[in-house]
Amino acid sequence: MLVDDLIAKFPDIDQTIIYKYFPMYENTYSCYYNANYGSNKCDDEVILHLLAHLIVTANNTKGGIPVYQVASESVGNVSVSYVPTPLNSGDSFFQSTIYGQTFLMLIKKNQGCYFV
Repeated sequence: MLVDDLIAKFPDIDQTIIYKYFPMYENTYSCYYNANYGSNKCDDEVILHLLAHLIVTANNTKGGIPVYQVASESVGNVSVSYVPTPLNSGDSFFQSTIYGQTFLMLIKKNQGCYFV
């Protein structure tokens, strides 16, 4: 079962978080990656990383407001700067987690020229 495989693959993600957000993406992950889970091991790997990214990202938002990456920090007189995400950011959404970065790496292998 997909949720069981997700839990087994990513023991670092709290199971309660997975169970909370998995139903949101269980039937819609194919909008991001057009393949069915269980068809082959490569697609399964991509889908698991995609779901992990979507779940972690959903958990890291407060009322639909994304949590931005910190660009700089200070301790004395407390100062923090954030990196805003552009509206048409392409891959930057997936760059925000290690799961999304792996997802991008896995799908990039399917792009480019094939020489026969």
